[in-house]
Amino acid sequence: MELQQQVTNLELSKRMKELGFKQESYFIWYLRNEETKKYILCSRDIFQEGISAYTVAELGEILNLGNLYIEEWRNGNGGKWCIELTDWKGKDKKTYNQEAETEADARAKMLCYLKENNLL
Repeated sequence: MELQQQVTNLELSKRMKELGFKQESYFIWYLRNEETKKYILCSRDIFQEGISAYTVAELGEILNLGNLYIEEWRNGNGGKWCIELTDWKGKDKKTYNQEAETEADARAKMLCYLKENNLL
């Protein structure tokens, strides 16, 4: 599996940065060419400045929210990754769903949704 399928895509990585997620990840999207806006994916060992490209494991650490139950699966044969998060506060049960082409992107979309709706 290619590295780009194991980390958040550039668009979601930018969105997470805009939402204030800490820029602490092993991999980053580095702006290689300012004029063409070309980004490359590399480790933070090579370039220090960039936009965090979170791995599935790093996103799992952020999603470890205590009172929430997380379930993930892949729809059909090679379909989209789905993530369902259930909040069991009190008697109310609230469920949130997101889906994306990769597991990392599904997790990132869930975190963005939670942050945008003040659920984090």
